[in-house]
Amino acid sequence: MSALAQFLDDRRAELIRRWEERVQHPVEGTPGFLDALSRALRGEEQEPPDSPCRRCVRPGAQLEAVIHEFDALREVVFELIHEAGLQPSSEQIRILTRFISRSLARAVVQFSRESEAKAAADAQKMARDAEALRQSETRYLLATRATRNAVWDWDLLTDALSWNEGISTVFGYAPEQVIPYATWWYEHIHPEDRERVVHGIHAVIGSAHGQHWEDEYRFRRADGLYRRVRDRGSIVRDSQGKAVRMVGAMQDVTDQREAEENLSEREERLRGLLESTAEGIWGLDTEGRCTFANFACLRLLGYASAEELLGRDMHALTHHTRRDGRSYPLEECPIHEVFRTGQHADVEDDVVWRKDGRPLRVHYRASPIFREGRVVGTVVTFEDRRYAAQLRGLAEASLAINRADSLHAVLQTVTEKAREIIGAHQSITSMTVEQNWAQAINAISLSDKYEAWRGYDEHPTGKGIYSFVCKTNRPLRMTQEELERHPQWLGFSEYKDTPPPLRGWLAVPLIGRDGRNLGLIQLSDRYEGEFTAEDEDILVQLAQLASVALENVQLAQQTREAEEWLRLATSAAHIGIWDLNPVTGAMRWDARMKESFGQPLDASIDFATFLASLHPEDRERTHEAVRRALNPASGGEYINEYRTMGPLSDGAVRWVSSRGRAYFDENGRAVRFTGTVLDITERKRLEEETRRRAEFEQQLIGIVSHDLRNPIGAITLAAATLLRRAGLNERQSMAISRIVSSAERASRMIRDLLDFTQVRSGGGLRIEPKPLELNDFVHQVADEVQLAHPERELIVECQDDTQVEWDADRMAQVLTNLLSNAVRYAHEGTRVTVRARRQDEQILLSVHNQGEPIAEEVRPRLFQPLTQGPGQRDHAGRSIGLGLFIVDQILRAHGGTIEVHSTREQGTTFTARLPLRALPG
Repeated sequence: MSALAQFLDDRRAELIRRWEERVQHPVEGTPGFLDALSRALRGEEQEPPDSPCRRCVRPGAQLEAVIHEFDALREVVFELIHEAGLQPSSEQIRILTRFISRSLARAVVQFSRESEAKAAADAQKMARDAEALRQSETRYLLATRATRNAVWDWDLLTDALSWNEGISTVFGYAPEQVIPYATWWYEHIHPEDRERVVHGIHAVIGSAHGQHWEDEYRFRRADGLYRRVRDRGSIVRDSQGKAVRMVGAMQDVTDQREAEENLSEREERLRGLLESTAEGIWGLDTEGRCTFANFACLRLLGYASAEELLGRDMHALTHHTRRDGRSYPLEECPIHEVFRTGQHADVEDDVVWRKDGRPLRVHYRASPIFREGRVVGTVVTFEDRRYAAQLRGLAEASLAINRADSLHAVLQTVTEKAREIIGAHQSITSMTVEQNWAQAINAISLSDKYEAWRGYDEHPTGKGIYSFVCKTNRPLRMTQEELERHPQWLGFSEYKDTPPPLRGWLAVPLIGRDGRNLGLIQLSDRYEGEFTAEDEDILVQLAQLASVALENVQLAQQTREAEEWLRLATSAAHIGIWDLNPVTGAMRWDARMKESFGQPLDASIDFATFLASLHPEDRERTHEAVRRALNPASGGEYINEYRTMGPLSDGAVRWVSSRGRAYFDENGRAVRFTGTVLDITERKRLEEETRRRAEFEQQLIGIVSHDLRNPIGAITLAAATLLRRAGLNERQSMAISRIVSSAERASRMIRDLLDFTQVRSGGGLRIEPKPLELNDFVHQVADEVQLAHPERELIVECQDDTQVEWDADRMAQVLTNLLSNAVRYAHEGTRVTVRARRQDEQILLSVHNQGEPIAEEVRPRLFQPLTQGPGQRDHAGRSIGLGLFIVDQILRAHGGTIEVHSTREQGTTFTARLPLRALPG
């Protein structure tokens, strides 16, 4: 015991400092009180000193403050013990708790005694005042100068109303302020009371037999404040019974009413405190009869209401028999002895008898109530020894659970403590993962009674009664008989012989912060008797502690895993992380961030350092982007790319891409700004290289295609001239024809290249729409392709002769390309079909052939430039992969689209959708 006492002596100054901080005022008599506490812990003294109690009930003290001071002391003591890592024994905790509880009980008793004495004195004074007021009413009517009340005299015939000097001394009105008529009195009554008071007094005046009037209301003083007054008046009538005069006195009763309300409020608070305490409390008069009993007393003794105890002989009812069954004579009862000695009685271990005849082991204390130096009653406070021990065990369990650093450790600690606190032979705690019992984590604790099952490791399956508790999320407490009759147990009986046999059952769910079930704690085979409601309450509290601890351990584990995952992910992705405090300008950078900005790893970073590390050309633009993100109107989003030049970069420039978000408080002020950076130097280099190559390609294509047009034109003209000459043999004609065909093909390639260059330069293809007959146009283009491929069968299907406005040359280029491709890739002996039909305000122009389907992976990029699908490569060099790209661009210029459908069964169909009239562009 001396170790804890010595610890409190050593930490006394800290203890007093924290105690006074909690209660927010100096605590008188503390050294003597703490000396007594140390002696009690050393076994030298059992009773606390009187001086703290006398201080606690000093005049004007509030009972709540007294209780708060003792609660604060208890909290500070246990706080110091916990911080020092001490492990006091259960006996030390019991002595410490009992010492403080006894001190509190003594203070409550003394406070109650003082309050009752004051209430009695106030009641006697009120009675004397009432009697004096009754005896002086006649004098008030006749002697206007003999009192400080505002005495008034009302002439009911003229409505004139006069007042004595009390209207000035009590209510502050100067004589000239008082108008001598009843209307002035009416106007000074509070508006909420005026109608009631005026109606009431005139009802008495108008009554044939009305003699006296009395009312309470609020009356306005000269300073504008309202005071509560009691007003009484007597009516004088003439010989015919007509009211001719009324004399009365108005008394200021504000202070009296406030005192009564304060007394009632104090009594109500005291009653509330008595009802809220966990200790049972009953009061006795000098005859040993019950005068009051709080809720805890009724609960512990098994009574439904206080009426069952009030007026009853409490010794005969609850204390008639000793623990060993022998009779307990009244004259030997320590509670009865208090009336004779006037001394407190403290009994550590005794029994009181419940309504149902069962004994309840208690620790009780009887304290005398004095009035005028004489014992007039006794207050008995008692606690269930077993329940008190369970509460202490719960406090110890809380410390042990908080020290556990893993799920298994928490579960095992909870399981052991549950069995120890409640007193049971079996305890199992199970934690599930989303009600998946196959992944449940379990802990088991068995007493020596079940030593044969110590190796039992078959975990609950989550079926039957286990599932019932978890699904309902409610405790379940049953006797063995109730358990065997329970429908959920009947369905679970196939397992009853595998685990240790059950002897009654108490199960409490583990519930997370969001209300979802985490598992359950279950107990069986109580040491003595059946599980009680108090056992259930304690286990529910333990389950709450366990649920919080389990979620905290999971959260800590998830946090560690998330931090590690983030570290690995950012390291693998070469991402840096930054965090800016917009209020102070302080910044935090990780190692990757400092590397990207050329900063030493030990460098201290702030916003000014960040700006200084930027390329001069990007600095102001980046600063403006930050300011914009910190404005609530922007939504807080930040996206930017800039160059960095730090002190360790040796002049080298790095490009980084930065993304972040600002967070704002309720007033719209940015309080945090955090994000990431990614080194994109290599990407920027590749983009620049690609841009330059593309520019070079476009320039080369433009130059080549432009410069080739003249020689190709000359070749075409010369070959055509030669063909017209007479005398050419067949071989010469074929050679010249091939020259013409090749030149025309080269011209088409050059035209495609020029179109491609125009599109890539951003100019797009220009068209000049003119009216034309759709039917004639389609047949003309198809005939031209048919002449070039006489071996193929081309079918044209047009529904009607529709007038359209298209660029005829460009659309001929589209249809020629589609038909040429269809002919080239169609199977031998199959036909190629071109269809044109009107659909609402559109023309659907389609070309179909039966050949090998276009590969699925090629279709998404079929209309991109310089693209040819696998198996469709033009090894003869007749195509450069621009045909379908040019087709798509021409259709777009007309406001149309193109799509392709290709399967082995149905063949390949290109379908163009165009408006009837294209706009020039």
